[in-house]
Amino acid sequence: MSRDDEKSLPFDSRIAFETAPRCKKSPCFRTTPEGRIPLVPNWDKLLSGASKLPAVSLQTRHNFARLVTNSPLAFLLAPQSDEPRNASLSCLKANWHHAWARVAFCPCCQSPGRVEICNRYGLDVIQICAPTDFSIDDWALYIGQNHLAAATRPATSEAQHNDHHATFPTVPSNAVLVANTGQSLPNLLEIILRDEIPVEATLDSEASRHSQLMILRSVALLNGLLTLHAKGSHAQIALSTVRSLAVSEQAGCLNLHAVGAERTCLFTFCAHPTRIDDWAAALRTVFSKFR
Repeated sequence: MSRDDEKSLPFDSRIAFETAPRCKKSPCFRTTPEGRIPLVPNWDKLLSGASKLPAVSLQTRHNFARLVTNSPLAFLLAPQSDEPRNASLSCLKANWHHAWARVAFCPCCQSPGRVEICNRYGLDVIQICAPTDFSIDDWALYIGQNHLAAATRPATSEAQHNDHHATFPTVPSNAVLVANTGQSLPNLLEIILRDEIPVEATLDSEASRHSQLMILRSVALLNGLLTLHAKGSHAQIALSTVRSLAVSEQAGCLNLHAVGAERTCLFTFCAHPTRIDDWAAALRTVFSKFR
């Protein structure tokens, strides 16, 4: 996470966690051949420990999309209130099966390690990446001192990761299908980018509901992958899996759903309450059904 992203956080993340004292010898863990450390599936303990960390990079995903937020986990997990929030995470722990940790630098975000929470088929549906200002030793000590490592590796299904091995919510029954040319969603997001309309992006999966307010900085479509970047967050959607688009209304605001097979909801966008009219105008521009 960049220093600019840190400045956007609701409080100073540097004082949210007291870094473990350094020692000359890091703990040793039993790993798989791929370098993964099996963790005890005590979800409350895992989340409680991770909530004491400063800003982490949280990724939620399913087979066809992902959403990434840079924020303290405690802020994301805070109970709903009347105070406006730019991000939230609701956990469906009954569908979490097992978890791994890694102690190795990530070439993408330079994090020294991460926790991967997986479904019963082994797909890592939630990733919690360590703060980038942690050293490898800091992260190893964190895993060791919080007694997260398990003595044995979990039993997992040998099934391949595909769309049959994930459970998706369906779009609301009142959702109306709108024309989708394949460029409809990118065209809409280009208008959102141009007019600086803040939108809330939501990824629902069997493991969690993750929402993030995004003021887009870029929209790119490459090899069928639609990538959105905002300050402190980004999202990706496999556009080829979006069969159609649908609009539903909730509390006076129009929600746009990326719809997969059998009316499954792959991703949802809606407007920030301050820009509902601009959002509706953008929808009318792209979709003739709303003109």
